[in-house]
Amino acid sequence: MKPHVSPQRMSKAASARRRARRQASGRGSREGQRSRSVCPEVYFGSHHGWPFYQRGMEAKKECQGVPPLYDVLTVLLPARHWPEQQLRRVRQAIAKEYRVRLVIISKGGITVEDMGGVRAARVAGLSAADDLNEAVKLVETPFVLLGESLAHFSNQSSLERLVRVLDDLDHVQVAGGAARDAQGHWSHGCLQQHMANYQAKYTMGYYHSKYECMYCDDLLTPFVTTTKLLRSLAFSAGLSGQALYRDWFAKVRGAGHLAVLCPDVMFFVGDHVNMTADDWLPVARRWALEKVQAFDGREHFFTCEALDISCSDLMSIVDSFLIPPCCLARIADRVGRALEAAEERNLDYELQAGTVLGAVKFGSVLPWDIDLDVNIECGTQAQWMAVANAHLAGKDCSLKVYEANVYFSVICPKYMVEFVCYARLSRGVLPDEYRNVPTRIEFGGAGRGLEQPPDSTAGTATASRSYGTRSTGGSFPPLKWAGQRAATTTPASGGAVGSPHTTPVSTDPAPQRVEGDPRSFGAGSEESEGAVDEEDTAADEAEGRPREEGVACPPASPSQPCPKCPESEALQVETRRRIARAVADVQGLISRVAGQEGRPGTVTAVDGEWGAASGRVAAELDPRLAATSGAVRERSARLPGLEAPWSVREGAHVCPEAYFGPHFDAPFNQHGMEPEACQGVPPFASVLTALLPAQTWSQEVVTFVVAKIRKLYDIPIIVVASDLGLGGRLGGDARVLVPPPEQSLAEALNDAVGMVETPFVLLGESLAHFSNQSSLERLVRVLDDLDHVQVAGGAARDAQGHWSHGCLQQHMAIYQAKYTMGYYHSKYECMYCDDLLTPFVTTTKLLRSLAFSAGLSGQALYRDWFAKVRGAGHLAVVCPDVMFFVGDHVNMTADDWLPMARRWALEKVHAFDGSLHHFSCELVGISCKSPLGIIRKAFLLPLCCRRLMERYLTHILDYGAAKNLSHELQAGSALGALKMGSYLPWDYDMDVVFECKDFKEWMAIGSLLRSRNSECRATITQHNKYITLYCPNFFLELYCHRYNSTSSAFLPEELRDTPTTIWYAGRWARVTANPGLYSRNKLGLDDLKHAAHWRTLKVTSVGKQKGGYESPGVWRRCRTPAHHACLDRFPADGNLPFLFPFLRL
Repeated sequence: MKPHVSPQRMSKAASARRRARRQASGRGSREGQRSRSVCPEVYFGSHHGWPFYQRGMEAKKECQGVPPLYDVLTVLLPARHWPEQQLRRVRQAIAKEYRVRLVIISKGGITVEDMGGVRAARVAGLSAADDLNEAVKLVETPFVLLGESLAHFSNQSSLERLVRVLDDLDHVQVAGGAARDAQGHWSHGCLQQHMANYQAKYTMGYYHSKYECMYCDDLLTPFVTTTKLLRSLAFSAGLSGQALYRDWFAKVRGAGHLAVLCPDVMFFVGDHVNMTADDWLPVARRWALEKVQAFDGREHFFTCEALDISCSDLMSIVDSFLIPPCCLARIADRVGRALEAAEERNLDYELQAGTVLGAVKFGSVLPWDIDLDVNIECGTQAQWMAVANAHLAGKDCSLKVYEANVYFSVICPKYMVEFVCYARLSRGVLPDEYRNVPTRIEFGGAGRGLEQPPDSTAGTATASRSYGTRSTGGSFPPLKWAGQRAATTTPASGGAVGSPHTTPVSTDPAPQRVEGDPRSFGAGSEESEGAVDEEDTAADEAEGRPREEGVACPPASPSQPCPKCPESEALQVETRRRIARAVADVQGLISRVAGQEGRPGTVTAVDGEWGAASGRVAAELDPRLAATSGAVRERSARLPGLEAPWSVREGAHVCPEAYFGPHFDAPFNQHGMEPEACQGVPPFASVLTALLPAQTWSQEVVTFVVAKIRKLYDIPIIVVASDLGLGGRLGGDARVLVPPPEQSLAEALNDAVGMVETPFVLLGESLAHFSNQSSLERLVRVLDDLDHVQVAGGAARDAQGHWSHGCLQQHMAIYQAKYTMGYYHSKYECMYCDDLLTPFVTTTKLLRSLAFSAGLSGQALYRDWFAKVRGAGHLAVVCPDVMFFVGDHVNMTADDWLPMARRWALEKVHAFDGSLHHFSCELVGISCKSPLGIIRKAFLLPLCCRRLMERYLTHILDYGAAKNLSHELQAGSALGALKMGSYLPWDYDMDVVFECKDFKEWMAIGSLLRSRNSECRATITQHNKYITLYCPNFFLELYCHRYNSTSSAFLPEELRDTPTTIWYAGRWARVTANPGLYSRNKLGLDDLKHAAHWRTLKVTSVGKQKGGYESPGVWRRCRTPAHHACLDRFPADGNLPFLFPFLRL
């Protein structure tokens, strides 16, 4: 459409401002440097197209050297299954807007329509992919529009805009638009895709934008691409339907090309894309996907047979690939059935070698292992052979005896199970009280017998960075924690768990261990003050803005103060770690191609030092990513055969270790990592104090645990108990602290820490026993050698024998927290963790500088403390070769999580056991009293406040629908719908426009509010123009403009009776005819990037020229940077970090 004011008639000053705007936005720089396919654009400002904003971004009318669009782009219509009426309508509509060639795939074949008329060119092929490939051969222009599912066409579908993007962004090869279906439903259709470990996940949304377009991995809408790309990456033969597009975009992504979606371009389609399992199956077959998490939220599972995946030659697979989960599931299931049958016959066994390593890491078979190892007791070989014959051997497997009465195997095409007998199993190294209860670990969905302890054979193995996915019966459940395992059978040896305070225990030897993206990155922030005066600030404080003492909880009651804010140096921990991951990824890419110059496929010589340098930067930002940074030595132990004894580090508290190899103490490997004799270390009694939180323990258990600790260590012991008389029973130098009844456990522990005189403390939460499996020297050694680590814990075994490492990853974002069992990094055979569910050793200094939060008890006390430790930038590890004996594994209910939720302003907690806990704002002390005060301090609005505002909007939408009154979301409300599908989390009000002729009817909305007992009240703010709904803490504006129509007038005539609707807070809401075009023209340059509400910013002249914001994509600095809802903790671009805050964990 033509602009209101012709560019030729504008003043010279206005032209200069235009040039400045183009330069500021990075546009127009290529003009004159190379030929263009279409003319560049000029932005005339946010008032140019008022009130419908169909104008604003206008193509420059005078530009030289631009060919006609006829020579630039061809429209390709895959219309084989279209009704004749639909094809005729689309052809006529395109001809009305553009003179372009059409290549049409219909039932009769492939035809070409141009100025010379219509000519038949090809006979239709066997599949849609074949047709498209043939049609592409007929294209004579550099660009092609793939018009899949088009039902109409109008000037809302600006093809020049898409070609212009491909012209200007060299790294982009595909540009699409949004889509509106026959029901008026609008969707941008931008997908992110990720494939890993035989799975694919498709998510609707974007992370980055450029030129008001979203970067996407896949598009669900019509798109323009280059003819060159379509010919170099042809559609896969034999595919049809949407599968051919999913497959093609996967190939485009794999080839390193980028795609964008420009939501201001709107195509009219018959229906939005909807894919069933049958539709996904061809994609799953081509890409070997056992599971597809689709963009509509559904999950589709496919069997190995359906995908033609063969498990018959795993040896060739593991040479370069992970074993398919379906193959792993079959192995685990078949072996599991055999082990269950053995347990029914009271046959004892233990998992061994790589099998136990898989159980420790993934709770299943290692996805690169093809043999399973089982230790059995000698004398039971005949019974085991019978079990193996019945459950493992068969038509495809055979039983082979290698050494009579010692070693036999079941050999299958897919895998091998090796059975080795020993005179005794490792259960003898357990305390006497536990020897009748084998240690059990999650393995393929059930607890299995395990060598004692599991960590002893898994400790020194290099931690894998690949993600293991466990599959049972076609499902892909997350790795469960030990406390949630399936019920296990009675231990083979029978008997009950011995009472730890009545049965004597023997001493055993101490266990030891054996063996370049062109898209923008990160979040921007700037140190700029908004337009907030002192009076506003005072009002905010009076109305309940987010608290600024410590980690602010917007805003909670004074009786629930938030944790102390960490020191300023640690405030940007999340930012440092995010940058470190990116630098580490770059370092990996550089290192991969370093020195590869001259080899096929390598075009650039890369100096390996670049990789080393970026690696050092990543290590400085995040020590977990370093090979040696922050560590005294590269390895945790000396190799005696290769090097001389290590000298003792100055200030070390324990002697170093030496590793004597995997055969040193075979088969149980309780030894191997041995402490060396050394001089200059202090006695252990002056190194560590055991602090036992024993208020809920029986006197017998306290006495028993203290005695067991003393049997191994001569160290100070402090017991927090409920009975002062316990001190006489403990004897020795054990000190008993009995807090007053009104004091919380946190306060009692803080008092106990004040009594500690050693540099290290063991927090023995839930201990039920103590033995030489719990090497305290090992944990102190880790804290000595890894300067960046402040907490070191061990694994845990409960009274039922269930083993768990207890390492948690924790992430807080947008009033939510997610806890996941597992690890990403390891060092010195220990897992880096954010939180520990097991006893741990830490420094007394840390416990005093980050005290336990007063008023807390139970497990909430530890979750809160570890959150503070993490927030302060400290790191923690779990060393699974150290095993503590506890009464029960940690299990937290909603009531247990509530104190944590209150302290950290959490409305939702994704717990480590897979449960999800919701808390109301009232319950956790969050107030919505002053939303403007919250966003002025650069916080995101709490979820409950946004839901409240969306509920208020429901009144307007319901009333408009019931009265059949035209209305549309406007301004920030329309932008929130486009970006988030909901209320913008930094918005303050709501905007709805209607036709002025309906003003009197809208005045009657008060009757609806009264009928619903709503607290909102409607007020006429300006007669015949403004109606304001004043609701508690929020207001909603309804206003009309002088035009007695809505933006539906800009739709094709046949579609004007069906208003455009957009998904908003769980329902379809009416919006401007083309919400993407409205947003781009009204909000101007970079409208898809984010900016705080205009009421919180200074509006500059440059900002006005750009559309309202001078620096979109940059957040103001949050005044309490450690809080999980600070805006500047999030990228100022993309919607996925807000919609799915834990998607990229």
